[in-house]
Amino acid sequence: MLDHWWWSQHMSWGYYEHPMMVAVVFKLISWLIGDHETALELGSLLVNFSILGLCYSICRRVFDQKTAFLYLFLLQSTPYFFVGAVFTHIDQPYLLCWMACLWFWIRFVETQNNKYLLWIGFFAGLGALSKYIMLLFYIGMYLYFLLYPSMRKHLWNPWLYVGGSLSLLIFSPTILWNYQNDWVSFLHQFGRGASGGDFGENAGFFTIGQLLLFSLVWSVYSITQAFKQRKVWGKVQTKESAILIVSIFPLFFFTIMSFFGALSDPHWVNITYMGLFMLVAQQLIQFFHQHKGRIQLFTLVAMGTVLQIGIVAFLFSHTFQPVVDYSHFRLNAFDYLTQQNIPPATIEKLKKVHNEYYLSQATFSEEVQKHLSPSEWSQYSHILIKAGLLSNLNLRGILGWNETQQQLIQIVERANIQPQYVISREYQLGSAIAYWLPSRPWPHSIEKPERNQWSPQEEVRKATSIFVCRVYSCDYSKRIALRAYPIEFRLIGEIETEAMNRPIRFLQLYEVIWSK
Repeated sequence: MLDHWWWSQHMSWGYYEHPMMVAVVFKLISWLIGDHETALELGSLLVNFSILGLCYSICRRVFDQKTAFLYLFLLQSTPYFFVGAVFTHIDQPYLLCWMACLWFWIRFVETQNNKYLLWIGFFAGLGALSKYIMLLFYIGMYLYFLLYPSMRKHLWNPWLYVGGSLSLLIFSPTILWNYQNDWVSFLHQFGRGASGGDFGENAGFFTIGQLLLFSLVWSVYSITQAFKQRKVWGKVQTKESAILIVSIFPLFFFTIMSFFGALSDPHWVNITYMGLFMLVAQQLIQFFHQHKGRIQLFTLVAMGTVLQIGIVAFLFSHTFQPVVDYSHFRLNAFDYLTQQNIPPATIEKLKKVHNEYYLSQATFSEEVQKHLSPSEWSQYSHILIKAGLLSNLNLRGILGWNETQQQLIQIVERANIQPQYVISREYQLGSAIAYWLPSRPWPHSIEKPERNQWSPQEEVRKATSIFVCRVYSCDYSKRIALRAYPIEFRLIGEIETEAMNRPIRFLQLYEVIWSK
């Protein structure tokens, strides 16, 4: 999240990874509320409430108030909307624009009034300024026209292309920015979406991720109902068919891409479930009215809700007190172990577990102890845990930043330096450290120089900088930095952050000394 906040400090028509809209959202939040942590979280909640409010309003106009309430309930029962509400992210303005397009698309299908195509063009253009895959909405529309013979005449409707031209006009500054920057953002997104693994490698991750993000109950139920109700929901020129086709296409597209090895992120199909959940809510309300199935409806909704609340509660409790310890460990930082004065003989023993992955602190500790004497383990265990802990691949990674900030400020003040730049191999880490420093120095990435739009190397070399790395990867990160820049490192401190007696993050900070 914080790497995107930095974008808002230097407004542009485009950025290395995405278009400009997320920077606009951060800028508005900072202007209206502030740029401290609580303000950013509150701003994210407000944006998320705006999305839900728009969803409710559309559903109430398309169907009725009861359906809208149930639709809102289904959305809020998912971890994606409930747990993710406090994070400002790329998709929020995109979701607002997609839902606005969906509303005008429904009105066009029902009335075939061409003015709605212009509104679609307007909001699709804004959506493309948020995320490039807004293009999928237009593809869904064309698919609708192709599927229904009576609607194929609109393939030659000039107003469709006037609306498309309006979208292109709104989006054109981002195209111009990409042209001026060697198409860096387009190439990044195309490369990310068109490659990633062997055939079928990412399909399992993509499928399981959907179930976890969009409810194990409602995601499966909505997909099965889309198949069962295809003849009812798929009738031509109905609001149900309008919702179904444009909503289901992104799921179809990204599923196919995942089977061909593309890295399809599960949250990219949020737009699919936002449409399908609306149809599911309408179907459940109809079932109640037609069959007076109060008990059945209540049972189904209650079962889904209880299960989903249980999953969300488990995620929260697991964040603070893990039921299963699945922090990843790998011992590879032997330069760091030497720096910590561990004897060479002990390091030689530790090389027997070199580059092996361990899925918990317990299994890592157990394996390392097999190669060390009890006294060696007792003396060096804390150092080895620090050296072996990989980035937390769970929600614990969001904890402890206030404690991290306190240690960070103490280290910088003790070193008597005022950094103007924070250099790191990992841009996200450098962005976070830069944000938490009161002076807000600019982050600078080693591996992704395309991100350094506001911290060019020639400027960084003239200024005071610090280098930050995770302990487990500091050896590698420093080697990468030394290959890229003529620099030396002076260690100024370490950050150790724990929560509930469990490790969260271990960092090293260095003052950067530029060689002449």
